[in-house]
Amino acid sequence: MRPSSSKRFPAAGRFFAANLPVSANLDASLNSSLASRRSLIKASLLAGVGLGASACAKLPTSGPVRVADHDVRQADLVLQYAQGPVKGASPTQIVEGFLLACAAGYSDEFATARSFLLGQAASSWRPDAPARIYDSAGAGNARVSDASDGSLNVSAPALATLDAKGVYSVAFGGANHELTLSLATDGAGQWRIAALPDGVLLSATSFQNAFVAQNLYFFNRTRTSLVPDRRWVLRRRLTTHVVSALLTGPAPWLNQTLSSAIPDGVTLGGAGVEVSQAVATVDLSSEVANASANDKQAIVRQLATTLGQLGSVNQVIVNCGSTVIGSSATIRQGHRSPGAVVAASAAGLVRLEGNNTKVLLDAGALGEGINGVAVADANTVYLQRNNALERLSVSTKTLTQVNGDTDLGAVCADNLGWVWLCQGANVLAYSTQGVRYTLAVPSNLPIAAFNVSSDGYRLAYAVAVGESMRVSVCAVVRDDKGVPTGLGEAYSIYQTDVAALSWVDEVTVAVLAKANTAGVAQLAYAPVGGMVTDMTQVTNAERLVSGKHGGQVSVLTDQGQLMVSSGATWVPSYSGLKAATYSRV
Repeated sequence: MRPSSSKRFPAAGRFFAANLPVSANLDASLNSSLASRRSLIKASLLAGVGLGASACAKLPTSGPVRVADHDVRQADLVLQYAQGPVKGASPTQIVEGFLLACAAGYSDEFATARSFLLGQAASSWRPDAPARIYDSAGAGNARVSDASDGSLNVSAPALATLDAKGVYSVAFGGANHELTLSLATDGAGQWRIAALPDGVLLSATSFQNAFVAQNLYFFNRTRTSLVPDRRWVLRRRLTTHVVSALLTGPAPWLNQTLSSAIPDGVTLGGAGVEVSQAVATVDLSSEVANASANDKQAIVRQLATTLGQLGSVNQVIVNCGSTVIGSSATIRQGHRSPGAVVAASAAGLVRLEGNNTKVLLDAGALGEGINGVAVADANTVYLQRNNALERLSVSTKTLTQVNGDTDLGAVCADNLGWVWLCQGANVLAYSTQGVRYTLAVPSNLPIAAFNVSSDGYRLAYAVAVGESMRVSVCAVVRDDKGVPTGLGEAYSIYQTDVAALSWVDEVTVAVLAKANTAGVAQLAYAPVGGMVTDMTQVTNAERLVSGKHGGQVSVLTDQGQLMVSSGATWVPSYSGLKAATYSRV
């Protein structure tokens, strides 16, 4: 909601005129009147809500915030507090104070932030969505400046936006978050904000102080698998907010392939979510009472899988009022190993596990030119020979050509027995019987790199956008028999010059950037909805090799070494390999 003029609002006093000065250094202008505010500031919040210098107003590095660390197990909760308006504050100071109060608003239900608002704006403003997240690193930060219509503009380098469902959408192309706020005086002659858009502006630091990423789990069409949907929820009352987010259903980009066992319209009951001695008791509204026995079991399973990741919950009981819907068994979290390495080597096609080597096909039968391996099941391995696709029956040692094209992208496999590769703007999916299905990516652009998630319900892929490449994910739509029938809408997560990518766990894509002239490439972890983390650099990497579990990725170098990351270094695990993959079958 951007007001075209401050004159749109009722005269509760004077309206802000454009010729009022905007201080270039708020610290100097507030030395006397805001001294008490500066004495209360703590760096935890102000690291996140900074304003740029120059001709625009600069948020003080000291101000009205106290930070209290509470001994909570869930996600390192930090509570933040802000002070309300100071008597005699200028319009710019009111806006800056409001931004500080918004950053602390998740600790006080935005009561302090509303004290900066006038009349109807105070009651109608909705802070819950969207959260506009900006990059507080570097010299950019947030800036307050005059607008031509007499209001104030707030501009900040956009990092992302968080919607009401907790879906994190990355901003690309150097965009800015732009907000226009109109001010007027109240009956006491004090400046207040009379009109503003819904939502809040948060620095990355403040955002991470208030929110944490959690995996919500939803069923595939046949309810044989639970697939993660990464969302951001408030750290305060974490279990309650996780369940509330689960009740909203899958994120839009997953709607075509995932669904919830919890019926539409179900809300938390009066007892909400209570956790005692690691048992979470979830009270749901009356709509679940008439669910079938199978549906009730599915509801319990979905809630137990979602809450079991928190660490503070190892059992879930689901109630509808005084009626017990069901309870889970004890939830056990275990590390999933990436499995054995299946690779082409001088000895042939081999399975490597520790110091044990098993030859699946000898070198003479395997032949030359193998540059890709994917394991469909215990008896079926797909190979790429000079990019063309072949299928190996391990039991009969029989090789059959499946696709003779030589412009195929790197092959990969999911845990459902399907093998995937790309060609132009299409993704090709092969069953264990060699039946091919062709799916077009949403962008309809040539695919530079791609990989399928282990569950087989999400694809990550990179396509050229301008002079760079954009990494996106999309849902794999399957029919009741599990056959891929299409791809859902694109959900973009990262942008860089991509050489290779691979899922490294359920919700994170490892992205290897193109190497520089010295052969050094940057490895980054791009979560599906979140902030990218630069990992260690690697030299002479040819492709990524990931078991898609456990959060670790390996690289195969152009010298045939399989390197595993260990802190800031890479440690060789096997050598003499021409192509490799991990297999858990």
